Amino acid sequence: MESYESRTTIFPENASLLLDNLELNDTGTYTVKVETAGFSQAKEINLPDRKS
Repeated sequence: MESYESRTTIFPENASLLLDNLELNDTGTYTVKVETAGFSQAKEINLPDRKS
Protein backbone atom coordinates (compact mmCIF):
# COMPACT_ATOMS: atom_id res chain seq x y z
CA MET A 1 0.00 0.00 0.00
CA GLU A 2 1.34 3.41 -0.97
CA SER A 3 1.82 5.82 1.95
CA TYR A 4 -0.54 8.38 0.39
CA GLU A 5 -3.48 6.07 -0.35
CA SER A 6 -5.46 6.95 2.79
CA ARG A 7 -4.76 10.68 2.28
CA THR A 8 -6.24 11.16 -1.19
CA THR A 9 -9.59 12.44 -2.39
CA ILE A 10 -10.61 12.25 -6.04
CA PHE A 11 -13.23 14.65 -7.41
CA PRO A 12 -14.68 13.04 -10.57
CA GLU A 13 -16.77 16.10 -11.48
CA ASN A 14 -13.63 18.06 -12.39
CA ALA A 15 -10.99 15.29 -12.49
CA SER A 16 -8.98 16.75 -9.60
CA LEU A 17 -6.96 14.98 -6.95
CA LEU A 18 -6.41 16.27 -3.40
CA LEU A 19 -3.51 14.96 -1.32
CA ASP A 20 -4.07 15.72 2.38
CA ASN A 21 -1.51 16.10 5.16
CA LEU A 22 1.53 16.53 2.93
CA GLU A 23 4.76 14.97 4.12
CA LEU A 24 8.33 15.74 3.05
CA ASN A 25 8.59 12.40 1.25
CA ASP A 26 5.53 13.27 -0.91
CA THR A 27 7.72 15.41 -3.17
CA GLY A 28 8.15 14.28 -6.74
CA THR A 29 6.20 13.87 -9.95
CA TYR A 30 2.66 12.55 -9.94
CA THR A 31 0.79 11.40 -13.03
CA VAL A 32 -2.98 11.67 -13.14
CA LYS A 33 -4.72 9.86 -15.98
CA VAL A 34 -8.37 10.38 -16.92
CA GLU A 35 -10.05 7.83 -19.16
CA THR A 36 -13.62 7.74 -20.41
CA ALA A 37 -15.23 6.22 -23.47
CA GLY A 38 -13.35 7.70 -26.41
CA PHE A 39 -11.14 10.00 -24.32
CA SER A 40 -7.86 9.58 -22.49
CA GLN A 41 -5.53 12.23 -21.12
CA ALA A 42 -2.59 12.15 -18.71
CA LYS A 43 -1.08 15.07 -16.84
CA GLU A 44 2.14 15.18 -14.84
CA ILE A 45 2.26 17.40 -11.77
CA ASN A 46 5.47 18.17 -9.91
CA LEU A 47 5.21 18.60 -6.14
CA PRO A 48 8.39 20.49 -5.20
CA ASP A 49 10.46 20.08 -2.05
CA ARG A 50 9.34 22.78 0.42
CA LYS A 51 11.53 21.92 3.43
CA SER A 52 13.64 25.09 3.15
